[in-house]
Amino acid sequence: MDKTRLVYVLALILAGILTLLGCGSTKKPMTAEEYATAAGTFLDQGQYKLAIENFSRAISLQPNNAGIYMGRGIAYGLDGQMERAIADFSQAIALRPDDASAFLNRGTAYVTQGKWDLAVADLTKAINLDPNDARAHFSRGNVYLFMNELNLAIADWTKTIALQPDNAKAYANRASAYIVMGDIERAIADLRKVLEVSSDPELQQRAKVELQKLGVTP
Repeated sequence: MDKTRLVYVLALILAGILTLLGCGSTKKPMTAEEYATAAGTFLDQGQYKLAIENFSRAISLQPNNAGIYMGRGIAYGLDGQMERAIADFSQAIALRPDDASAFLNRGTAYVTQGKWDLAVADLTKAINLDPNDARAHFSRGNVYLFMNELNLAIADWTKTIALQPDNAKAYANRASAYIVMGDIERAIADLRKVLEVSSDPELQQRAKVELQKLGVTP
C-alpha cells in the first residue's frame, strides 16, 4: 500500500472512531422549552442557581414569555434574591396582566420584605382575578394580622376555610385572632378543628397548648 493510500485509510478509520464517540458531530441547540424544563427540574431539586441559569437561557430565547419570568422569579425568591424575584414577577405581570398567580407571587415576595401595603394591593388584585384562590385569601389574612386589622384577617381566613375546609393553619390563625378579640368560644372551636384536621405535630401541639391556656382539656 502506497503512503498516500495509507494516510487516506487512517483518516477514514479516525473519522469512524470520532463518529462512534460522538465527537465532531453538530449538537442541536436546546430550545427555550428545553431550558425551562431543565430549570424546573433543578428547582424541584433545590438547585436554585442552576435553575436561575437555565431560566435565564430560556428567557434569552423567548424574552416575551411570562411563564419563564415567573419560574425564574420563584427561583430567585427561593435563593433569597427577593428584589430580583420581584423584578421578574413584575415583568411577568407586564406581559400577562390578567395572571392572578403573578400578583400572588409578587405579593408574597412583598410580605417577606414587610411591605404590607404593597402586599395587600397585589394579593387583592390576585383575588379579584381569581376569587377562589385560597392561597391569596390566606396570605392576605396573614398580612392583615401583621397590620392589626383583625376583622379583615378573620374574613380572609374564613374565606380560606370555605374554599379549603381542611386548612388547619387557617383555623389556627383565626383562633389566635379570636383570642386577641376576646371571642373565646369561637377560638376554642377553631383550635379543636385544628386537632381534627391537622396532621402536623407542631401545629397540633400549638393548638393543645392554647386550649390548655383557655382552661380546656384538648
